[in-house]
Amino acid sequence: MASLLIDEAELVGIDEPKEKLVGWLTNDEPGRVVISVVAMGGMGKTTLVKKVYDHGIVKKSFDCFDFVVVSKTYSMSEIIRNLIKKMQSLKDYLQDKRYVVVFDDVWNLELWEEIKFAFPTNSYGRIIITTREVSVAQSCTLTCGHLYDLQPLNDTEAWDLFCRTTFPSDRCCPDELEELSQKIVKPCQGLPLAIVAIGGMLAVKEKTMSEWERVHRGGFGMYDEREHTIVNMKRIILLSYTDLPYNLKSCFLYLSLFPEDYNIKFMKLIRLWMAEGFVKSNQQNIMVEEVAKEYINVLIKRSLILVADRNSYGKVISCRVHDVVREIILSKAREENFSFRLLKVIDLDGMPLKVFPPEITELLHLRYLSLRDTSISELPKSIKRLCNLETLDLKGTMVRELPVEILKLRKLRHLLVNLVKLSLWWSKLKDDPFESLQNLPNLAELELSRAYDGNELRCGEGGFKKLQVLHIHYLNELKMVEIGEGAMCGLQKLWIWECLQLEKVPLGIEHIAHLKELYLFCMSEELYSRVRKDGGEDRPRIEHIKIINALYILDGKVSFRIP
Repeated sequence: MASLLIDEAELVGIDEPKEKLVGWLTNDEPGRVVISVVAMGGMGKTTLVKKVYDHGIVKKSFDCFDFVVVSKTYSMSEIIRNLIKKMQSLKDYLQDKRYVVVFDDVWNLELWEEIKFAFPTNSYGRIIITTREVSVAQSCTLTCGHLYDLQPLNDTEAWDLFCRTTFPSDRCCPDELEELSQKIVKPCQGLPLAIVAIGGMLAVKEKTMSEWERVHRGGFGMYDEREHTIVNMKRIILLSYTDLPYNLKSCFLYLSLFPEDYNIKFMKLIRLWMAEGFVKSNQQNIMVEEVAKEYINVLIKRSLILVADRNSYGKVISCRVHDVVREIILSKAREENFSFRLLKVIDLDGMPLKVFPPEITELLHLRYLSLRDTSISELPKSIKRLCNLETLDLKGTMVRELPVEILKLRKLRHLLVNLVKLSLWWSKLKDDPFESLQNLPNLAELELSRAYDGNELRCGEGGFKKLQVLHIHYLNELKMVEIGEGAMCGLQKLWIWECLQLEKVPLGIEHIAHLKELYLFCMSEELYSRVRKDGGEDRPRIEHIKIINALYILDGKVSFRIP
């Protein structure tokens, strides 16, 4: 659900448009009616529509409700694909029902053209669309609908909102600051986002003429009423960012890592900031967590981040960034890119990502990377550049194969995946792959084919707990395989093929009680002699295996049995 730009108690200038929209929603017009709300970013479209959506009269007038945040970065093909699957059932479900659906922040007309067929025209239905684009608003309401052009606040409303934000205790501006305050409000041009941003910044300042003059000189001297309103608004929000303490700037820019319209969990954000070392306590009796919470509260008060959800006690559960503010964060983050190269922790858990963000492989100090519960299906070969990575969480992703380059991550200690099958071909690794792979929790089948140029494969105690099938092919330098106690306890099939320098069966094979099949193809004569039935030295260690097959050439003839 989208969050509000302004708390309900501070809403200004919303009554007239709210009543207009409620009237359109609940009037006697038959069939499906589309209502477009159009305005530039920062005008409060989402705030207005959310209040209409939650209005008591609206809730009593309809049977079905939905609020869909689209945003500029949505994957239209994905939305359309998902909706097409449900269209007929959705259309059938909505037949004979009174429904209202909101599509918030629509940028492209194509979306509405594709999905409008899912909403029956013979039922009492209302679709609300918010957009910055006039052409989108007009097209959506062309056949049957209404267009509401949300206007900036007038001077009285703008001043009222500024006083509520800047002087929250009595909502009254001191006489000696009024003239200068009016000069500060004017460049905001009636845009609520700009007003609450500058008001939130001034709310924490000393209420003195010298402080007000310093703020005015710092940014409002550049105001040019001939420039586009959005330019002046971004300039005002940037002033609020510039005014942040140094440590808070790093915390604020860190938000650029989250996708547009993403609800950021309050406690998760605190842990991420702490892991990066952005939060420090200067007092022994104040915990770092409390300092981080205060950081978030400061950003909320300045309207640089918005409250997305609260619990029943009013405490913040999650927050998000307004899309206009996010544009500024991204711009500043690009300017100060050097600081992000030092990031140690990235947690993208649950984010709507389908492709691995390539910028991540530039973060050479990264130690923890979580892609859990994303739709990412492939890791790039450049993952090998994350030389300090210790934890990689891929649980709940679409990743089914790992690039062999992952074995170059020498410091990787925790690889959390649902990976069941892994094949490594022609990798020519120098380091023992067992060391990196033996802790994969769900790995059931592993194939190494020309994948390793070392002499030894060693599986530690308890490694490969769920491995059932192991293929070792064409490892020309391999001389020894060692299986630690309790390792490969579920192994059922072992294939060893053309490893000509391997002269003994794996050490510890006798402890793999569930091993049912052993295949030794094109191996050395020494190994075959050690597993012969008539006195082979290694034979007692493999007697518990029901099926033992070999393919070898003796006196020019191919044999499939061990003599």
